[in-house]
Amino acid sequence: MANPGIKDPRVSRSTRAVRLLFRRPVAGFVGSAIAVRFAGGHVEKALLSTTGIDGPVAQAVAIAGASAIGYGLGYGSMAALQKLRRELIAFLLTYKSWIFEQTSTKTKLWAVLLKFLIGPGPHRLFEFEDVLPRLPLPTLQQTCSKYLDTVRPLLTVEEYANTEDLVKSFEVNQGPVLQKYLMERRQKLRSWLADWWLTTAYLSRRESIAVNVNFYMMSTVKPEISVNNLARCSNSLRVITRYYEMIQDRSLPPDMIMDMIPVCMESVRFMLGSCRIPGDHVDTLSLTANSRHVIVISKGVYFRLDMYALDQDGKSRILSNAEIKSQLLWILEQTKDVADVNAVASLTADNRQEWAKNRRHLLTNPVNAESIREIETSIFIAVLGDRTPRDENEQALLGLTGDGANRWFDKGLTVEFFDKTTMAVGNMEHSGADATHFNIMWEHCLQMEEFGPDGDIKVVPGEKPRNLDPPKRLSWEFNNEMQSAIDRALQQYNDMKSDVDLVIYHTKYGKRWMKKQNVSPDGFLQMAVQLAYWRLHREITKTYEPASHRLFALGRTDNINPVSDHSVTWLKTMEDPNVTDDVKIRCLLDAIAYQSRVRLEATAGYGSDRHLLGLACAARELGMDMPPIFADKAYNLPMKLSTSQVPTNVGYYSDHLILDSCVGGFGPVCHEGYGLLYCNMANDMFNFNITSWKSCENTDSRMLAKALDGALEDLKTLLEKKHTSNGAMNQRKG
Repeated sequence: MANPGIKDPRVSRSTRAVRLLFRRPVAGFVGSAIAVRFAGGHVEKALLSTTGIDGPVAQAVAIAGASAIGYGLGYGSMAALQKLRRELIAFLLTYKSWIFEQTSTKTKLWAVLLKFLIGPGPHRLFEFEDVLPRLPLPTLQQTCSKYLDTVRPLLTVEEYANTEDLVKSFEVNQGPVLQKYLMERRQKLRSWLADWWLTTAYLSRRESIAVNVNFYMMSTVKPEISVNNLARCSNSLRVITRYYEMIQDRSLPPDMIMDMIPVCMESVRFMLGSCRIPGDHVDTLSLTANSRHVIVISKGVYFRLDMYALDQDGKSRILSNAEIKSQLLWILEQTKDVADVNAVASLTADNRQEWAKNRRHLLTNPVNAESIREIETSIFIAVLGDRTPRDENEQALLGLTGDGANRWFDKGLTVEFFDKTTMAVGNMEHSGADATHFNIMWEHCLQMEEFGPDGDIKVVPGEKPRNLDPPKRLSWEFNNEMQSAIDRALQQYNDMKSDVDLVIYHTKYGKRWMKKQNVSPDGFLQMAVQLAYWRLHREITKTYEPASHRLFALGRTDNINPVSDHSVTWLKTMEDPNVTDDVKIRCLLDAIAYQSRVRLEATAGYGSDRHLLGLACAARELGMDMPPIFADKAYNLPMKLSTSQVPTNVGYYSDHLILDSCVGGFGPVCHEGYGLLYCNMANDMFNFNITSWKSCENTDSRMLAKALDGALEDLKTLLEKKHTSNGAMNQRKG
């Protein structure tokens, strides 16, 4: 049997049996049977004494009456019990001390009760959305204090004194008014933040979303398994479409922490069948329910590939891998002689206002309007690449950028399969969903990849191909004005693409070694990044690291802000030859401990960045003058280090993959900064993606990777000295 993947929606027989017992109609029938058995005679006697009715008629009336009463009591009792269960789950999910006290007796009792009430899985996709708690609203004092802690290491003494005065003024003047507005907003909405975050962080941004917003993931199958790109493409198209089916019919099992703590799944809706629609001032997100097709791009030619066809019994079923491959071969045959590549997709990489204008112009032509409609309503886009990346760095760059003509950047997902290789990439639009959702789908799809002994698609015995209509070729008509706009957009995008400085870096050790040192792997890596950046640039900079808010309704992320007074103190000790190793280690552990604490606080909803954003949005919504705190240098410091860790288990079960190739990434968030994404690979390696802009003379991705390698080696040496010293001391004591 094929591997069901990590998102297997199938329910075991025992679980089905248990769930059946708790269905309201079943409880009603049980109540009816009990009532007839134990109350039927009493009802019959009551009829006789009150109406004088006797015999078969009385018996029938008594059975019917007892049955109706029993059914109502059983049904109503189960409805009340189910409501009570959900209310108890909602109440238990408000408990967040488990994040900080996982081994306490209180947390253990809480976990036992929650596990019992949640019950065995798999559950339905949105089964627990309405019981998730609202995102907390920190007090104004908490956020102001945390904000000052965050910016103090980044400012001069004079700058910090000015910021401190502004914060104190804000705390007693405009702040309380804005905080009250947020408190009222929290009572009215499922999330006081969600719509503001979506608009401010994504939809209202006017620069190109290519590189600046979209992100990528990639992987490569071992050549001894397969080098057949069409086999891999066929596999992926079918599995991703199946994933979309599970989202549409709500059978996709929701993500659960420790198999019992539900998290928000709202963003899953925007992974597939979605499209970002450009606007003059703000974009919108479009969703297509129950789409039936994908778009395949080959050499700039667009095809609608229907993923379903009628069987002999008249039922519509998804295409088999063999059928998909035959359709892809037909597409390649149609495009083998194409020389003049249509680059209309480059318009989606343009400034959003410019793209909105050009999209409106395209829609005035019915031919173009139909093609755009097919693209925007598709499940996703697949690209049949006509080149073979030289190495993992070029594979990653093409994943992030494409070639300027084969990325419709507005689509939720675009996957590309390169020529004569099983190298593959995915490019994702970030507005509706974060990387965690795509990573889980990525893992699911990778786990379900199957190849035959010859590296081709796996043949299913007895499977008969259907007579399929060929994919529909989409047409375009461009006048001179539109062609000029496309040429300009393509040139502009090629300039941006050639400016991307991207490198993949693999660490020499991983999570296993870090755990042996009793340090948080994430905190350890964050400190290594800080040390590398400091050595390269002699600067302490504002750093972004996301914490998940998915424990809450409509939750996305907050910023951990890993830089602290502790990390700065530690960095200085690392550069001072007069400081002993013991002091360096103690300062390092203090910095990691601080990062771990603020990471957990942000996860629990008590970070400062999103609250400050909410206060700024409230001022704008109330028509107030923007408080000076938001015009201050401290609030507007550039995020020169934008980092993210994507948790993945690919390294543990995907034996057919080249683990060095399993990584993803994004562009830097400011011109003078870096984008760093890292993934754990089977405990013994982390894969890093590092990006920057070549046009910035102060940044260099390869130099940062080299500095990071040196920092990690120095930290390893430092901590191993501690263990060597402790071992020798223990030996002497023995």
